[in-house]
Amino acid sequence: MYLQELREKIDSIDNQILDFLNQRMEIVKIIGDLKKQNNAIIYRPEREKEILDRLVNYNQIKSGLLNRTSIDAVFMEIFAASRNLELPERIAYLGPEGSFTHQAAESRFGYLSDYIPLKNIKSVFESVATERVRFGVVPIENNQEGFVNETIDFLNEFELNIVAEIVMPIHHTFASRSEKLSDIRYIYSKEIAFKQCKNFLDNYFKDSHTEFIPVESTSRAAKMVMEEENSAAICSGVAAKLFRVPILFEN
Repeated sequence: MYLQELREKIDSIDNQILDFLNQRMEIVKIIGDLKKQNNAIIYRPEREKEILDRLVNYNQIKSGLLNRTSIDAVFMEIFAASRNLELPERIAYLGPEGSFTHQAAESRFGYLSDYIPLKNIKSVFESVATERVRFGVVPIENNQEGFVNETIDFLNEFELNIVAEIVMPIHHTFASRSEKLSDIRYIYSKEIAFKQCKNFLDNYFKDSHTEFIPVESTSRAAKMVMEEENSAAICSGVAAKLFRVPILFEN
């Protein structure tokens, strides 16, 4: 089969996928209308998890090529499109843009939602309480510092409900506009990220003259690399994409 024939076959499959997605959205719209009539909850994360688990099992039975991560990524975007069809979503999160909280929010609500970075956890709670946004995403626990006490305090202060939990391993990326590692003179990141990535840095930069420069956030690191030649950042994947810095290494 020639390359052009294969491409035409892919185009045909893409058309079918789009047709099926539109059929799905028509059903979603009907469900949304029924929910409004009955004043039912629109966002049900347990239902989304149920769908994902079923699809992963189905994929295994069919010996599909997609892994769990790929299936989750594709269908979380479909879920986000569905929710936005029912009611457009605005999501507040603890900033800055490109932070791991931003990445966690996108992993749950997809790229289509409107994201608002806020400077502190209290502002996130206030935005949800005053209905400026539909949902807020804040850290509640991490491996380095344990429970985030500020979040716990505001959960007691504000009459809001936890609707979902996002368990997200922290995987850094190494991003740079330099094609060769030997051209990199400066690496920017948070101090803790340098410690977390010590083995990687020792393997590639131990005997080099590259400087490791701490900054206030990994998002700031990615932004600096966008503006500066011969530099690199250890940052989140979403920060690298946000500032359009090529990712050279992941995890």
